[in-house]
Amino acid sequence: MKAPRGRPPDTSVAWSRFLNWTARALGGGWIFRGHANTHWGLSPSIGRPDRNSISQYSIERERLAFQLFKRQAAMYIDAANFDDWDWLALAQHHELPTRLLDWTSNPLVACFFAASDINESIQDSVVVGIKIDRRDWLSEEEMTKSPFSIPDVRLFQPNQRFGRVHAQHGIFSLHGDPTAPWSGPSPPRGPGARQGRFTVKKLWKPGFLQRLSLFGIDKGRLMGDLDGVASVLSWRLRANLPLE
Repeated sequence: MKAPRGRPPDTSVAWSRFLNWTARALGGGWIFRGHANTHWGLSPSIGRPDRNSISQYSIERERLAFQLFKRQAAMYIDAANFDDWDWLALAQHHELPTRLLDWTSNPLVACFFAASDINESIQDSVVVGIKIDRRDWLSEEEMTKSPFSIPDVRLFQPNQRFGRVHAQHGIFSLHGDPTAPWSGPSPPRGPGARQGRFTVKKLWKPGFLQRLSLFGIDKGRLMGDLDGVASVLSWRLRANLPLE
């Protein structure tokens, strides 16, 4: 869906258009991701250029950081039954740069992440949707291998022991080359669009967040911890919204 020319519609009209846009998810087989900035590509954090960083991507340093995370995180959690896929998912959700990219099967969750980044609030956001099928998923055999041995882009469902993953209807894409932006499954398979984008104008963000909260989509529920609870109350205080 493309934004109309001229003056953008008001928030209520835009929200209705977004809900209509999400209807593509009704048939299943779609995953969604929210970007706080429309210019961002589909590349994982470990390979993403960072204007504040002086280092270049190195697989040796990526592997070393991952091993150090496993060693040090074991002091804080019971990881007796973890494999490297569990560790990679845990590292991703604690903001270690990895070769994973977060997706969700719920377009409302993706919309929340598109609209809620305070640092990018002056920018338009975008919700990206991609249609997938069973060929895009990692096989059981591949899941017995090291995540660093998979050469292409594949999807997997992380272990439900992680509360945030469950709350966010989380799915990960694993990127064999983290520096290469992904354009979605290739080649195209069958008729119909396999990718869509909905732009969330910056002036719509506050209204979208209020509407998402009515659907139970807020940081407190999606993060599942005290930081999320405090963040929601802080947002309601600043926005002069009811606290309960």
